Amino acid sequence: MPQQINLFHPVLLAPKHHFPALAMAQALGLWSLALMALAGFSLWRSSALQAEMAGAETRFNVERTQLGQALAAQQATTGDPAALKQELAQLQARLAERQRLLDDLGGSGSGTPTKLLQELAHSLPQPVWLTSIGWAPGQLALSGQTVDIEALRQWLERLGPTATLRVERREGSTAVWAFRLGQGQGAAADGATR
Repeated sequence: MPQQINLFHPVLLAPKHHFPALAMAQALGLWSLALMALAGFSLWRSSALQAEMAGAETRFNVERTQLGQALAAQQATTGDPAALKQELAQLQARLAERQRLLDDLGGSGSGTPTKLLQELAHSLPQPVWLTSIGWAPGQLALSGQTVDIEALRQWLERLGPTATLRVERREGSTAVWAFRLGQGQGAAADGATR
């Protein structure tokens, strides 16, 4: 005959364990401490983020003010077509003046001043030195000194005909000759010695 077993019989069931009140109080205390630590950390982090946000807001306000000033300045300068036309006219006048100056510098048959200076530097003998150089379109004026008058004479022969040449001897411990040379259209021909 089949036999039935009641599995819900108290003898067969596992005994129930109940937590004592002391263990429950300890667990509740630990849980409370953990929650308070989390709340303290949240408050500290929140205050740090608020301080960062206040600094960022201050920087944002300063930059917004600077941007507004820059935009106002730009609109003031570019917003007026009459001011732009006047500025363009001034720039064109300056450009025309510089172009005229370039034409004046390069307009003579003897070349530009830089070319003349290069030619003088390459052709000038060592015992001769220049103290001043004057150049105008079509005119060249040189003055200098030498300790060897023969080197000066040979250099002048290589340069070609000159309109004026004045040579004088300076007194001192060594013989130094001072000279002035004028060449070109406007140089005076009177008093020339060679």
